[in-house]
Amino acid sequence: MELPPLSFHASLEEKWDDKEEPEESETVMKVFPPAYHYYLYVFSKVEAEKIPPHNACDCHIELEDLLLPEALSQFQLSKEFLTTSPILSHFNSSLQTIVETDASDYTLGAVLSQLNDSGNHPISFDSHKLLPAELNYEIHYKELLGIVWALKHWRAFLFPFLILLKS
Repeated sequence: MELPPLSFHASLEEKWDDKEEPEESETVMKVFPPAYHYYLYVFSKVEAEKIPPHNACDCHIELEDLLLPEALSQFQLSKEFLTTSPILSHFNSSLQTIVETDASDYTLGAVLSQLNDSGNHPISFDSHKLLPAELNYEIHYKELLGIVWALKHWRAFLFPFLILLKS
């Protein structure tokens, strides 16, 4: 497969040199310049042809090269807050375990959490895009599908214990 050449019309710094300092939302929106569209195009073709992604192109772009220093520090801070305690805790078999599920027209979502002295702390959260056939299910079947999917997904944590299930 012949890949189109990757070209950048302007770097992130060139776009912002002539303007005043971008707002926070603008910084987040411009994190991925034209390389993002190139990535989507190339890897949609790669998936169709089952070519391993690391063979798709010779370009290597680091996140640090695309972000302004302030945006990069905010990104790293957000990533740290979302993946460390007290946001996420380790599973403790002696605490009450709660599984909360929800279904929408297109996805399923679930949160595995536990009740401790300071409140309800999530252990894990996950979502699942519905398959084309599952999109035709009635909403009450989608809710049941969400429950079954979550219980299968976290079976290793839930199997020998009593749990509280919320849907």
